[in-house]
Amino acid sequence: MKKMSKISAGELKECFDAFDINNRGVITKAEAAMAVRAMGKNPTEAELKKATDGLSDNVDFNTFKTLQGKPFPTPQEQDKPCRNAFKLLDADSNGTIPESELRQMLATVGDAMTHQEIDILMEDVEVDDLGRVHYHQLVDLMVTGCDELIR
Repeated sequence: MKKMSKISAGELKECFDAFDINNRGVITKAEAAMAVRAMGKNPTEAELKKATDGLSDNVDFNTFKTLQGKPFPTPQEQDKPCRNAFKLLDADSNGTIPESELRQMLATVGDAMTHQEIDILMEDVEVDDLGRVHYHQLVDLMVTGCDELIR
């Protein structure tokens, strides 16, 4: 698995500036969370909450750099655990799980997704004629963000 290359200060500043649309030198905590994810990390909501507790609603560039430096996992680091979790749901050991079970899991486990978020995700997920999702393709999509792997 390819390791992420180190992010330069210039790339961090460019990302921060993209979220600082008013050019005020600060972004909101929610924007900082999106920026952290845009820079290739994938923290859970709980990890973000813990990392931003005590911060004001306005995050400056230095605070954003500190937040980005936290050891949040990358999607690539979550690949194997994610596949193993789906494998537990694969009763037939054929690389598929029922779409209904996937939707239920996404709505109730971990950082639960809303039904609207699940519907958006499912737009890029291929469901076969038996109503089953090939979860290896789903994990590829989640890790790479590339829906070409599924189509």
